[in-house]
Amino acid sequence: MPPEPSAEKRALLEAYEAALRQQARPATGPPPRRPFRILSVISVLALVAICAWLYATRPDWIFERGMPPQSTAVREASLRLAMAAQYERIERYRDSAGHLPERLSDLGTGPGNLTYTTTQFGGFVLEGSDSTLQLTLRSDDSLRAFVGNSYEIVSRRGTP
Repeated sequence: MPPEPSAEKRALLEAYEAALRQQARPATGPPPRRPFRILSVISVLALVAICAWLYATRPDWIFERGMPPQSTAVREASLRLAMAAQYERIERYRDSAGHLPERLSDLGTGPGNLTYTTTQFGGFVLEGSDSTLQLTLRSDDSLRAFVGNSYEIVSRRGTP
């Protein structure tokens, strides 16, 4: 037979058994309150309200509006300037090579909305289009008259 445990060991063993019995008993009364549940509900409701306000008002500081549509005058001036630049590239090519290019791709990349044809008299015709606009520039036209005030129109765009 094993020796009898000391009084200290018995007290420790009884305290351990009492703790086990207390944990094994079903809890009585209401469940413990969760203070974070109310805070979570309030936070979710506030977030939903903010998102709804943002969706309804769509402020500029969050939703990028993009560029406003350009007026017909600005589109025409831009097309005239692009055609004038291409005209000058064709003339530089003629000066350096001694003849006109066969096609615009011989000059490198340029605007895609231009067509180029040579004439039988050693000239050329540039045609440009931009949705509803259609412009024609011939090699014997005055480039200054064709461009007109296009620089001013383009530089003023976006100002009231």
